[in-house]
Amino acid sequence: MVHKIHIPVMGVCYTADTPVRVAHLGLTSVISLVDDGLLEEYRMAYGERLGVDVGSPQTTRIGRIRSYLDFMADEVNRKFEWICGMRIARCVGDGAVPCSGATCVDLTEKDRYFLMLPAESPLRAEYERVCSMRGLSRVSAEMELTQKMEAGEIQANIMVNLNHEEAAFDAVRGFAASKVCGSLVLSAGVNLGVFEEIAKYECFYRKGTASQAVGTASAIGTAPRKKIILKVSDYRSALIQSRYLAKKGLEVYEFRIESGVNCGGHAFCESKKLLPEVLREFVAHKRELFETSRGMIAKFAESNASLNVVPPAESARITAQGGLCSAQEIEDVLALGADGVGVGTPFLLVPQATSCDAETRALLAAATRADVQLSHASPLGVPFMNLRTSTAAEVCRRKTDAFFRSRSESEASSMGASPAKTAENLAHEIIEPALANASETAPGFPCRGHYLCRNIPGFDHPVCMASREYVQHRLAEIDREEIEALNALKSAQSNTAEAVQPDVTETVPSDVASIREKFDGLRRETFSRECICRFLGNAGREEIRGKNPTPCYEREKIAIVRGVKTARVKEPVTVCPGPNIAYFNREYTLLEMMQHLYGTGPTLTPADKPHAFDVEKEIWISISKN
Repeated sequence: MVHKIHIPVMGVCYTADTPVRVAHLGLTSVISLVDDGLLEEYRMAYGERLGVDVGSPQTTRIGRIRSYLDFMADEVNRKFEWICGMRIARCVGDGAVPCSGATCVDLTEKDRYFLMLPAESPLRAEYERVCSMRGLSRVSAEMELTQKMEAGEIQANIMVNLNHEEAAFDAVRGFAASKVCGSLVLSAGVNLGVFEEIAKYECFYRKGTASQAVGTASAIGTAPRKKIILKVSDYRSALIQSRYLAKKGLEVYEFRIESGVNCGGHAFCESKKLLPEVLREFVAHKRELFETSRGMIAKFAESNASLNVVPPAESARITAQGGLCSAQEIEDVLALGADGVGVGTPFLLVPQATSCDAETRALLAAATRADVQLSHASPLGVPFMNLRTSTAAEVCRRKTDAFFRSRSESEASSMGASPAKTAENLAHEIIEPALANASETAPGFPCRGHYLCRNIPGFDHPVCMASREYVQHRLAEIDREEIEALNALKSAQSNTAEAVQPDVTETVPSDVASIREKFDGLRRETFSRECICRFLGNAGREEIRGKNPTPCYEREKIAIVRGVKTARVKEPVTVCPGPNIAYFNREYTLLEMMQHLYGTGPTLTPADKPHAFDVEKEIWISISKN
């Protein structure tokens, strides 16, 4: 890799086409394979936009994933060949005006490729030397430099425990069948079934040559065409997973450590350890991880000689991510022994790197530290770092307000009757008739993607906790629990009062209010869950639909104007940045951001920005208090 920085997966759409945008510039990035339908939308939209034949729409999950990865590999290769064929325009020789690259309008993409590298990069130093040369010697040196250029790697993320209808297995199958020679990032827990599926494909194994098979050559072998990366937040989990893979003859190319809480999206609070502590533990045990895995792979190779598998010759890379957004923070992490870092959230404000509609980018640019907070927005029941000003969060607030307003009106009209009516009755009797054409205020959301459906007590089929079916069920359940709690309180206070003063049987209002507050909190939590299956992809859908003009969407506009078709309603958007989005306040170019992160250009964050390690501590303190 030519860079110390990679762009990690963000949601299902924000980095869905990032490799196409940045890989030719040497940057490695990660896409999500969760929403295969969204990937198909991207593939077809790119086909129309670029005027290329991408084939017919795929009808299977494996086909959609494989086809999109194949398209991406071809497009990255095309753009990389294009950039390699360019000339370097920047000149810092005698008589030329020195240019840092940040504002020069004459730079080519090839210049930007090198200007985005860290100052200590050998390629950057060689580029500076070429820029100072003239004549035929410059042409020759430039050709030699071009030969050393590398495209960024295409990496794909699988949330291994999201395996409804074998989604995770199909993602492995689609990735294995694709042209991509990149890495498969396994995240969000452990699924041994996914490991078993990976073991079926030779592309994940390090293979020896014929001479190595008879022991006449080194045991380095040929690196796997498709590598395995484990995304983890603690050492023990990494050790267990790497050993299991090693027993299958599979090596881990990289351990990708993520802060449990100082990151965008889902927060995993189990380990209770800060990122620096976890990173130090990995670095201290790096040799142990390597020796243990190497020995197990060697043992597998002996037992399966026909497969010609060889163990790795060097230890896995160790990288870290979570809240990092300045050159100093990156240097501090590298100083702890990391081989690289992941930087995600700041790139949400870089249109050249991420897929996002203009309205959402404006909300991100205006976000303050208070606008980004841990929430109950995820249907998985895991804390979720969410932007509370997003359009999806606003829809959830409207649903909550409509429910409680209708509930209050119902109680007022019945002059204080007991809350015997269930949430289901309230939804049918009050909310739905009054809002017949405004389903966005009805409890829950229609479940279309089914990616987050799970087995939940009370249902005989997998269900999503943000679905209309589950939300109405849960609200009715909360009603019953509240009635039981009120009856228990009334009974307990009645018994106490009779023992002290037989004529007093009234329930204490403050105790009733406390119970009502507790269960109203559960109702608000239930309403706060967003349909992230769909909403995490809507920012990308809005952007690719907004690109102009494409024949498909032009036809849609004509149909709307003629009254043949109803105008498409803009769907809510979920966006889940890390807290560090608060320190960036506008859109940036890719060159600006990379030079900021490497410390080779102007600093984009305020001087009083707290260090990422301190922010992580603050979040942990807040969690422990609550």
